[in-house]
Amino acid sequence: MQNGWIISSRLPSTGVEPKQHLRELVTRPKPYASKLRELARENEVFIMCFIYSDRQIILDFDPQLIADIAGLGIGMGTEVYFLPEDDTSGGEVEES
Repeated sequence: MQNGWIISSRLPSTGVEPKQHLRELVTRPKPYASKLRELARENEVFIMCFIYSDRQIILDFDPQLIADIAGLGIGMGTEVYFLPEDDTSGGEVEES
């Protein structure tokens, strides 16, 4: 990525469903929707959501949220990272 606009959710990082974070994030660039659509005609423009969780999550987006994302004229990607609470290995793998 050569250029980017990073927006982080203003909601608490725990106790809030992913779709609530996404709703908050999609609302903020709405005033720039026409500029985003124009930019997306010749560039790759998308919303990328990174989710970190220590448990299974369900990504269920209501039709209005999907319509709002589509209305921005850009794509969307999601990366989910599962980080176990009791993982104290620091990412190192034990050899046996």
